Amino acid sequence: MPPPAAEVTMKRIGRSGQESRAASFAPGWAAAGPDTVARTVLITTVLITTVLITTVPITAVLIRPVLKTAGPVAVATTVASCRSRRMVGSSLAFLRFLVRRGCRSFLTCRLLIINQRPRRNSPPSKSSRRTETRDAASMGRLSAPAEVRSGGCPVERANGPTWPNGKRVAVAVTVMYETWAEGKAPNYSVQTTHLKPGTVDLAGRAWSTYGARVGVWRVVRTLDRLQIPGTFFTNARCAELFPDTVAQIVRSGHDVGGHNYTQDALLAYMEPEEERATIGRCLGILEEKAGKRPTGWLSSVLAFTEHTTSFLAAEKLKWHADVTYIDLPHRIETPNGVLAAVPNSDFTDNRVLRSSPRDLWDVYKGTFDYLYRTEPMSMLVLTLHCHFGGRPMIMSVFEEIVRYMQQFPDVWFARHEELADWALAAPVPEHSYKARFF
Repeated sequence: MPPPAAEVTMKRIGRSGQESRAASFAPGWAAAGPDTVARTVLITTVLITTVLITTVPITAVLIRPVLKTAGPVAVATTVASCRSRRMVGSSLAFLRFLVRRGCRSFLTCRLLIINQRPRRNSPPSKSSRRTETRDAASMGRLSAPAEVRSGGCPVERANGPTWPNGKRVAVAVTVMYETWAEGKAPNYSVQTTHLKPGTVDLAGRAWSTYGARVGVWRVVRTLDRLQIPGTFFTNARCAELFPDTVAQIVRSGHDVGGHNYTQDALLAYMEPEEERATIGRCLGILEEKAGKRPTGWLSSVLAFTEHTTSFLAAEKLKWHADVTYIDLPHRIETPNGVLAAVPNSDFTDNRVLRSSPRDLWDVYKGTFDYLYRTEPMSMLVLTLHCHFGGRPMIMSVFEEIVRYMQQFPDVWFARHEELADWALAAPVPEHSYKARFF
């Protein structure tokens, strides 16, 4: 049944009042039909919402509650009632509300971006590296406040002695350049099946020659490309067989250290006089072939004796690296004079001989982050073997590790000889952990 005439009259009067208010709000739209105005408002709303979402990604997260509540209700109502004049005013009101809310979301988003602290789970970008370098320089070496960050955690201040130039972590790269006696092979390899005793291991012999054929060249080239120095502990027999390799090591600016005659001729198996003669012979061969006398020594497989350091001091060496009992270089007294003891790594590329090379990344990155964050004046040694670590599968990870460390401003890439000079010139014989942090 049709409504009474009075009710129809009242509804028309009400609609007329709303039309008047809408016309006063937007007089320029008065000539347009209600459908056109409503559709225009709807399209404008959608466009503004799209711009807000696509220009600032975080705004999409902030504005999502608005779109889930007021947005669907208003849009659905506008579409359903687009033929009604009375929805023009409410659509415009929703448009004003959405713009205001969007502007507040945009400002909030900008504040979050400004105050956000970067996470360091991966090597920072070049732009962030430049920013960090400027910040570190402005705050002053190791006196930087705790706001300087590593791995997302505060970096502790240095209250005691520091490395030269105020560096926080010293990173030393050592390379083992090794060979075995004629007809002998290493007692380890990547093969999981061992041959019966007495069997000639031709595969093992061939595997060990990779270092001189390829590995040493790749390691030298990689260090040159990374522009960091290394210390090559070299069997004297390698220098005799491949003199061009040791000459290139020195020519590229790296150091050569003594490392027995062959890898299986261990000092621990020798009488004192034979040991003394072997050390002198090895140093003489390396000096002749490399054009530079070594200043340090690392015994093969760390098989040294109670006489080794004294014999090394008698040969006028500065340092030795048969050191796994302390974190930092220190001075030791021998019957033939003072010697610096410089630590070497006890986690080398051989640890991943039959596993994933990515384990090197996990271990070295985690250790570096820990030292950089918590222990000013710390030291980390990266060790490679030319016959194994000189292969692409290891060198790719090694290069990734070094490039990660190079992103940090307070890192000193040092030779063992430089670390020895620091220890010999230090005011105390040893910087103990207790003295540094307690």
